Amino acid sequence: MGFRRSTPLLTLAVLFASATAAMAETPKAATQAEGRKPAGRAAKRQAPANVKLVDINGASKAELLALPSIDSVLADKIIAGRPYGSKSHLLTRNILPGVNYDAVKARVVARQPFAEAAKNAEVIAKAKKKN
Repeated sequence: MGFRRSTPLLTLAVLFASATAAMAETPKAATQAEGRKPAGRAAKRQAPANVKLVDINGASKAELLALPSIDSVLADKIIAGRPYGSKSHLLTRNILPGVNYDAVKARVVARQPFAEAAKNAEVIAKAKKKN
């Protein structure tokens, strides 16, 4: 008699466990099973494999002109606005319009001259006061 009562409960428990296991599969595991790379922030930040990154804090005008959608006027604006704390400053300081920034953001970096973040912040603050 006890077995007949527990059979439906046992069936429900098995169904619940299998459904929970199917839902618990992470997107990362699903993409690896399909042979794809997960699309996330890291995938978006990577530059194309054969492209050399350009440091906007130290690049020459010729190196900046080699970037897509950068002309002589924009290259001069980038050089005049140095130093940059990050590449997003090209957009937030109105150095580049959004379309131009989107074209170059995967190809540029803003390397910092000092290992200490405080020293870099000090240099950037002094440069802002000077301008």
